[in-house]
Amino acid sequence: MEDEKKIKEGTKEDIVLEKRSGEKEFSGAELNDELERLAQTFRNELKKAQELSDEEFVEAYADDLGIIPAEELCECCGERRRDKSRGESYQYCSVCRENMKIYPLSIPNILVAVAIVVLAFMSTMNFCTDFNGYDYMYKALKAEDDNKLTSAIKYYDEVIDIFSAEEVTPKKAYLNSAQLIFKTMDDGTNSMYEVSHRIDIALSEIEKKLPIYNSVIETQNKSMLLYGTMQEFYNIISDEKYADYTKENTEMYKSIMADIVALSEKEISVVSTDGKTTQLKQPDEAMVKFCQYMFAYVSGNYDESYSYMLETQELAPAYLWLYAYELGIVEAQTGDVSKAKELAKSMIDLNVEDSDGYTLYSTVERICGNFEKSARWASKGLEYTPENAELMRLKAMALCCSGDYEQAKTIIDKALEKQQYAMLYFTAIVVENELGNKGAVDEFKEALKTEGVEMSDRMNEYLSGKITALQLFTEGTGEVE
Repeated sequence: MEDEKKIKEGTKEDIVLEKRSGEKEFSGAELNDELERLAQTFRNELKKAQELSDEEFVEAYADDLGIIPAEELCECCGERRRDKSRGESYQYCSVCRENMKIYPLSIPNILVAVAIVVLAFMSTMNFCTDFNGYDYMYKALKAEDDNKLTSAIKYYDEVIDIFSAEEVTPKKAYLNSAQLIFKTMDDGTNSMYEVSHRIDIALSEIEKKLPIYNSVIETQNKSMLLYGTMQEFYNIISDEKYADYTKENTEMYKSIMADIVALSEKEISVVSTDGKTTQLKQPDEAMVKFCQYMFAYVSGNYDESYSYMLETQELAPAYLWLYAYELGIVEAQTGDVSKAKELAKSMIDLNVEDSDGYTLYSTVERICGNFEKSARWASKGLEYTPENAELMRLKAMALCCSGDYEQAKTIIDKALEKQQYAMLYFTAIVVENELGNKGAVDEFKEALKTEGVEMSDRMNEYLSGKITALQLFTEGTGEVE
C-alpha cells in the first residue's frame, strides 16, 4: 500500500533513486528545519561547556600540558594532542599511532609492498653492477667543472668503454666528450674526425633534426669542415707535380701557395664519417690560413708565416688549439712578451692540464732571464702531466741557465727514460758538456747520427766555444736548433 501511495505522490524514478541512494532531496522547509536542529545542538553543547566548572572544563578539553589548541589536535581522533616527539609536523597522537600499527594489511597492499621490495633490490643490483660507470661519469663532470679537460675526456672514455661492454650507448658521455675534443683538438685531424664520429654514435638521424641538438650538430659540421679543408691541403702538397719541391724552389713555392689560397675560392667535398654522404661546402677560412702558415714555415719564410698566423687568430680566436702555442712562441722570440703570456694564460684558462700553456710560459720566462720562474712553470705543468718529457727538458734548460747542472742532469736523464727525440738529445749534450762528461756527449752525438740527425748550427757554435750555454738558451730563438 505504501508503494502504491508513493507511486501516486511521485514518479517511479524517484522511488528507485531514493532506494538506491538512501537519500531524498530536501525541500526548502526541510532544509531550514535541519539547519535549525544543528544550530540547536551547537547551542546545547555550548551551554553544557559554560556550565562546567574550571576543573571539569580542563578535564574535558585539556591534557597535562593545558588547553589543546585546535591546531594541536590529532588529525585522526581530533581529541588528543599531536605527538611532537616524532617531529614538529607530525599529525597524530601517540594513541592513534599505536593503533595504526595493528591495522591489518590487505592482500593488494601486501602485493604492492612485495613488488616495491623486488624492484628496489633489482635497482640496487643494477646500480652496483654499473657503479664504476656512474663513478667515472661523476669524475668526468667534476673534472670538466674544474677545467681539467684532458682528464674529463679520459673519464668519459672510461664511461663509454664500461657501458658499451653492456651494449648500452652512454649518449651524454659521447656528446660531452665530443664537445671537449673539439675545444682541445689534441690529436689534430684525428680529433676532428673523432668529434663527428662520436656524435654519429650518440644521435639517431631523427634526433639530429631536433632543435635541442642544434649546437651539437653545428659542432659536428664545423669539425668535418675543418677535417675536409685539411685533407684538401694534404692533397695539394702531396700532388705528384710537386714531388721535387725544395725550399730553394721559389717558383714552385708560389705555385703551391697559390693552390692553397685557391681553396677559399672553391667548394670542397665533405664526406660523412660513415662514408655514405658527401656535401660540397666552402672550406673553413681560418684553417686555410693555418695551412698557409704551415707551408710558409716549413719553407723557411718565417715573416710570411707569422702574418698568416695573425690572420688565423683574427678569423677564429676561439680556436686556441689552431694558433695559440705557435703564435706565442714567435711573440716570445720577437720580443712581445706580454702577448705571449696572454696566449699562455688563455690556453691554461681553457684547460688547466694543457701542457702547451706551461711550455709557453716556461719558454717566455727563460728568454726574459727569469730562470727560477721558468723552472717553476715547467714544474707546475709536470704536476698535471708528470710524464711530459718536453716540460722536463724545459726545466733542465732553466736549471742549466741558473748553473744548477747536477739537477739539470737528473731531470734530463728522467726525460730520456720517458722519450727520445732530437731536441732532447741536443739539450742533454749541453748539460753533459757543462758537467765535463765528454763520454756522455759523444754517446748522444752517436745516437743522433744513428737517427740521421745532423748537429744544428747553434749547437756547433756552442760546442766550438763561440757561444755559452746561457747564450744558447736565452738569445735569438732561445733554442738548440
